[in-house]
Amino acid sequence: MKISYGNSRMDKKWKNSDISWDDFCTRVSSTLRTTETVEEYR
Repeated sequence: MKISYGNSRMDKKWKNSDISWDDFCTRVSSTLRTTETVEEYR
């Protein structure tokens, strides 16, 4: 599966990558919580 990723949602340039379905499921199965507030995210 091909995915694109960046350091943040505001990045202008994203990197393309190939990833297996199993690896993708592993990556999205755990939530990464940050300390930023909703206002900081906007």
